Amino acid sequence: EESSPEVELPVAYGRSFTVHGRNDVVAWCSFDELCLAEVGAAEYRAIAQAFPILVLIEVPKLSTKNHNEARRFITLVDELYEHKCSL
Repeated sequence: EESSPEVELPVAYGRSFTVHGRNDVVAWCSFDELCLAEVGAAEYRAIAQAFPILVLIEVPKLSTKNHNEARRFITLVDELYEHKCSL
């Protein structure tokens, strides 16, 4: 499997999302990249469609203090599940 540092994934409406770590099968992203940034279901769907496996690193303990991040994480898990992408 060839390793490459990053890839631009087309999302929707002319937008794209950069995955900074990946190989042919696995994408790896930090929690902050996917759940703290202004990204959502369309970006998560693009990742799930491009890679069968996502490794999510640096996941904090979630609480009511980080409600928005927790909601994004739930949306991420839903999109990955829908597209049969392993987390």
